Amino acid sequence: DGLADTSPAAAGALVFVHDDSGALTAVPVGESAPAWRRACGAPFDAAPVVREGRVVSATGSGVVWCHAAGDGAPLWRSDAIGASATGTPAVDDSLVCVPAADGVHLLSAATGRAVRRYGTRRPVRAAPLLLGGT
Repeated sequence: DGLADTSPAAAGALVFVHDDSGALTAVPVGESAPAWRRACGAPFDAAPVVREGRVVSATGSGVVWCHAAGDGAPLWRSDAIGASATGTPAVDDSLVCVPAADGVHLLSAATGRAVRRYGTRRPVRAAPLLLGGT
């Protein structure tokens, strides 16, 4: 319903897109009709991230979502960062690392619960990188 203004993500035969209406949409490669669409409540300043059959989305309002890639079923929703997400998260087997207006937030990849926050004086706008748990 809104314009896509972040990079898409792809996994298997699906492409995942965030739009200005606050929706995450999965579209099969080579088709125009969506496979599924989920409202996430706020626009995005970050691209979706796909890992291990899950799609992680961080909204401009600070809510982080995790959906099943295949059917879009919500796996968890987290209000734990409490600040607007300002860049694309990084995801590994255990952590979701979200750049935000007040620093970098680490969430559990399994549950979305807060693990740790590294505060900064200015917004973090670059995408973090997780390598081997670091």
